[in-house]
Amino acid sequence: MRSEISRSNIKANNQTKKYMGNPKKFQLINRTNLVASTLKRSNNKSGVIGVSWDKTAQKWVARLYFQGHLVLNRVYVHMEDAIAARKAAEKRYIVPLQKQYNQTHQKNQLN
Repeated sequence: MRSEISRSNIKANNQTKKYMGNPKKFQLINRTNLVASTLKRSNNKSGVIGVSWDKTAQKWVARLYFQGHLVLNRVYVHMEDAIAARKAAEKRYIVPLQKQYNQTHQKNQLN
């Protein structure tokens, strides 16, 4: 039942509809959607992907989901520290996959 509800929610979501059928919007490699990991959302207030202001704590939060796991979820007093943490996590988790995707994609274009 949960999967049916999820499927209907996805089909009803305008943002998902916009990206359906466009393989460039779903660059999957090793169970990770590279576009989703590196795309700034429209409601982003910090200007940096994965960095947000926690109103309750009155602090900056840096987050990164990777392959279904929250690999970064830390709170910082200064925005610069949260940005640095997010960038370091991207370098560790996302950049190697981007390189792998680019190499695979280039090989496929040559064939």
